[in-house]
Amino acid sequence: MKHIRIISPAGAIDSRWIDQAKIRLEEWGFYVSVGKYAYGHLGRFAATDEERIADINVAFADPTIDIILCSRGGYGLQRIVDRIVLPKRPKEQFPLVVGF
Repeated sequence: MKHIRIISPAGAIDSRWIDQAKIRLEEWGFYVSVGKYAYGHLGRFAATDEERIADINVAFADPTIDIILCSRGGYGLQRIVDRIVLPKRPKEQFPLVVGF
């Protein structure tokens, strides 16, 4: 079973959208987990820059995650993209990133 992690690396999103996506993806047979700060709201962002980058880095570091699904993209991710830490492993073992 493929493991999808939903994160919000940029703007805040209505939590119902994440919940509905999780339900639908599970109906399709995926195992779905949600990042610690995916549901957050801090002004226009989902969380602080440090919290959002932590969610990204945790997702990349977890070898059980097959797909990282970004709930939103935009300026918030642009602010932190240079702080993504990729683990040392073959590129075939990296998760597919969907979204911004």
